[in-house]
Amino acid sequence: MPTDFSRTLQVAKQKVIDKFKLTEYQVGVVLGSGLGGFADQIGLKSLPYSQITGMPTSTTSGHSNNLHLGRIGDKQVLIMQGRVHGYEGYSANEIVFPTRLMISLGVEVIIYTHAVGTMDLNMPPGKLILVKDHISNHCPNPLIGPNDDSLGTRFPGMGNAYSQRLRDLAQKIATEKFGAELSEGISIFHLGPGYETPAEVQDYINRKANLTTMSTIPSIIAAQHMGVEVLDIANPTNFACGINDSQPNHEEVEAMSKIIETDLISLITGVIAQL
Repeated sequence: MPTDFSRTLQVAKQKVIDKFKLTEYQVGVVLGSGLGGFADQIGLKSLPYSQITGMPTSTTSGHSNNLHLGRIGDKQVLIMQGRVHGYEGYSANEIVFPTRLMISLGVEVIIYTHAVGTMDLNMPPGKLILVKDHISNHCPNPLIGPNDDSLGTRFPGMGNAYSQRLRDLAQKIATEKFGAELSEGISIFHLGPGYETPAEVQDYINRKANLTTMSTIPSIIAAQHMGVEVLDIANPTNFACGINDSQPNHEEVEAMSKIIETDLISLITGVIAQL
């Protein structure tokens, strides 16, 4: 990791502290494409990414590029309204900077949300899915290069990257609010920005993946490196190419995200309230 990374992180951290007048936060939430309504509902203060040193800004539609302070019960919540992706030309360290910033501010639990393509007929669009594991595939890995020992160990384990405790809590909330448990799946990284080909989708299925994502996995690796718990809630917005004759597009992704947003907000709010 670059030698000046820690200094940049400290400058960014101080900017957030000066803006929100708080030095510690308990929970972080990262919102994916078209899912910014959660921040609008519980946000108390906001800070544009452009005002935070080192913070990358997304060029993708549906990502608002604002950091919000929110509160649920007694929990101070940092909300990232938008994220950047490798396909935008950002490096692995830039992609995970928001995650590292939240953790430096004291966050011990991060909830990631993201639109995904589904390759499983039992996990159709419009049904929230808990991610239980991933296949990194061609994922930009933020741990390549010199290790910063102040952030984490050189060789972190990934066996519990998706917290069983948090998944159990999410299942409890889902049963209470929706009357049923959520399916759990395995995501595979697809760099994008082009969607998968039918041959790629068949390859991913053969490798036991259910969901394709162009985000989250680099940040989850960084979060595990720094020792925080992660809950990953996937929002299947479309069948991947070759499944049910699907030809996905970004407008479809954003539209489906809006349809499921109410359930997503209910689930996240319920989980945070019971942490």
